Amino acid sequence: MAKKRMDIRALGILIFTCVFFMGAYGYGHDLQGVISKSETLEYSKSEKAITGKYSALNLNFSSAVEKDGYIIVDLRLRDDKQLIAKINHMDETFNIKFIALKSGKPVTLGKEDLNAFHLLHAKLQQHFLSVDTKVIDALLSVLNLLEGYPPGEFLDVSSASKQIKPEAWTSLCESIGETVTGTYTIGSETHSENETVGPCGSGDCLGRCGPGCENPPPPTLQRFTQECLNHDLCAGATGKWLGPCRDEWDAAVSGFLFATDCENVTGVWNDTYGSVWMLTQTDTSVRGTVETLGCGTWHVTGSNTGFNLILTTRNIPPIEEECCTTYTYTGTVYCNTASATWTNECGLSGSWSMTKSSSATESVATPNNQGPSPASSR
Repeated sequence: MAKKRMDIRALGILIFTCVFFMGAYGYGHDLQGVISKSETLEYSKSEKAITGKYSALNLNFSSAVEKDGYIIVDLRLRDDKQLIAKINHMDETFNIKFIALKSGKPVTLGKEDLNAFHLLHAKLQQHFLSVDTKVIDALLSVLNLLEGYPPGEFLDVSSASKQIKPEAWTSLCESIGETVTGTYTIGSETHSENETVGPCGSGDCLGRCGPGCENPPPPTLQRFTQECLNHDLCAGATGKWLGPCRDEWDAAVSGFLFATDCENVTGVWNDTYGSVWMLTQTDTSVRGTVETLGCGTWHVTGSNTGFNLILTTRNIPPIEEECCTTYTYTGTVYCNTASATWTNECGLSGSWSMTKSSSATESVATPNNQGPSPASSR
């Protein structure tokens, strides 16, 4: 989580090829989607599976949808150790364990094991600036869960445990930048602390499930939950990732795997020109409408990839006098705030910013930008 983070350096150059690589295990899934090789990482990817090998560490990996709807994440190390995770996004159940490959018995995670998973995580984040399939989500979520995990400990966690309730996570997306109370238990004593959640992509990132507070931050999976905040506070108070904070870590696991990605722009946004945006994001694609001041409702299309947001609007005929026909917002988005520059087809340009509303219904924005509106023709 937030307290445990490492400086990730670039680890290679991505080179696309037209060679089909079946991957480490030869699973029977259709992998003839994206075929990629880099200096040490090879993988094949489709909507339902990714399989590959990180040659520098002799680490094989896969994430694939099985017939029962579960996603199986399989990470195999060169010394015959295996991390196997069974994840179901429909009912939010999971089973994750680290075992000896031959005997199937649990073994402890060593420093070299955790370092190998950490390096694979960093490498994959270079290749996937956004999470566009459930199999990528599951693979990165499991690796995210291991960041900060202490060596010498077993890993065997399941949603069937009495310690973990189904859907046991509370999103803090709407509370990023605000003060929230976190609670944790040490022995028989319960402690409460008031702390600021986030911010998204920088600082301590309190409440974030996993690392990601580097500058610039990794763009994938910006999940903030109450349970991850509770664990952050416990770990900060005790200096222990597990130990007295084991219950808090167990409670946070569901959030790592299933919580809402706060970087998803779905919702209502208010910009500095008084426009109200109703957006829906699916994978990296963004669609919706924007209600402008004086020029009516416009269609919106765009994308959100790796904190980079592009929104293009088109006026719906009939076009009113002194209104333009299209304009584009280009900039960055960090969870619930976004800003940068705009241009329109009428030759005008300027700067913009907008914030996400906490209301699920349309809100009224107050304009505070000087100069012409993006929707105006002059």
